[in-house]
Amino acid sequence: MSLALTVSLKTSDSSCITLSGLVNTQGPSGPSLPITYLSAHNVFGPQAIWNRVAGTLKLTLVSDLGPGSLLIFSFIVTNPSSEQLAASVSIAASGTAAIAAQGMTADSENATSETATVRGDAAPLRIYATTFITRNIGQSTPYPSAVNRLTVTLASTVKLRGAPQDMILFSGLKGSTTPDDISMPISRHIVSKLAATAIWDGDIGEVSSGGSQGLLAVELHNTSIVEPGESIIFSFFLLNPSSAQVAQKVTVKWTGISGFVAQGMSPDNTANQSHPGSVAGDQAPLKIQSPAFVVKSIRQSSVFPWAINVIYVSIVANVELTGNTQAALTISGLLGSTTGQNASFDTYNTLSLTYSTGSPSIFGLNGSWTRETGQLLLQMVPAASHSAGQICAFSFELRNPGKANDESASISIRSSSSSALLRLPVVAMDMMPLALLNFTGSVGGDALPLRVKSPSFLLARFHQSTTYPG
Repeated sequence: MSLALTVSLKTSDSSCITLSGLVNTQGPSGPSLPITYLSAHNVFGPQAIWNRVAGTLKLTLVSDLGPGSLLIFSFIVTNPSSEQLAASVSIAASGTAAIAAQGMTADSENATSETATVRGDAAPLRIYATTFITRNIGQSTPYPSAVNRLTVTLASTVKLRGAPQDMILFSGLKGSTTPDDISMPISRHIVSKLAATAIWDGDIGEVSSGGSQGLLAVELHNTSIVEPGESIIFSFFLLNPSSAQVAQKVTVKWTGISGFVAQGMSPDNTANQSHPGSVAGDQAPLKIQSPAFVVKSIRQSSVFPWAINVIYVSIVANVELTGNTQAALTISGLLGSTTGQNASFDTYNTLSLTYSTGSPSIFGLNGSWTRETGQLLLQMVPAASHSAGQICAFSFELRNPGKANDESASISIRSSSSSALLRLPVVAMDMMPLALLNFTGSVGGDALPLRVKSPSFLLARFHQSTTYPG
């Protein structure tokens, strides 16, 4: 608290300063509330008269204070037990140099030094509700059927004391296929305060908080104390459902002696940069994608007629592909190639595959090619597996036609399997409409598969050495 006075206050006048409006605090009144000075003027002595009921603090001069003097001091009161807006505090002076009561300027610019406070919280007696002021939750993967690490960060506005049956309860973690577990391991940031295991029940939830299933109960160690504003950080693992769902609305509450009602948690609405194909919101709790190819790009190397054209493909699925389920990949729509049209040029119905460095050769060395439909069928090697999120990049060669050819309007990809989860639906592949190729005169779109230029001179220039007659 800072005061700047424009008049003199003298001890001979029995001058006093009274602060009013400090309402709803807790604790006793008394004539000796300690005062701490942050300036050189200790003009009120070490104590003041505190009236908690009236919300007043009376300070009596013990030494003279001249005009223009800056006086900075502090005192400690116990905050109210419930939420309230900042108090309207006034100040008045009595004695010869009496000053009528006037409102004090509250600090509306600053937060306090506590966790998660915001601008304006330094205004006097601005009090938060009894709650988790920080209640964040995020996940590690939106992929279906994946093992998903969920991470929670909490901080309370009040002290939490561990006691038997007192729990931090999370509800609304719907959709997981994780079996019920009365001792689910959790990874703790504060090992000494949180129990090493939690109770997971995927079938029930707190009806009062809007949940119908998905309950996690985390216990503090008996007698352990988490101070106000102290971070509680831990993570746990759930098995994602096999089909798509929106992010779940998770709530949290504390059941202990300072217990408070369930409140919605703040989801992590960012993308997961480590997951190909991730978009904003994929780190929100139990936001699950449909089984799909999340990367499915295709491009070519040449637009020249009769050229051997290398077709480059990159795929990433958000589910594990396995050869023992007869998984196969079909790329369709590669129309216009002459490959397979003339056996003297090409081996009919078979294309060799070349894999990029580090990419697994999950489809073996060859694929089955049908020129009329522009279809390439790739059968997974029976013993092969391809993890969700892992890239597979490969190429194959087609011979371009000897005349102009428009790029394939739609190239699609799908996966078939004996497992329903791995039957990924037909989707259009991602082409590169602006990409150039590595030759003089290339224009945007030349990388589109099976775009072929008419036979022509790419460069036709003529010049002379002299303009002099004779």
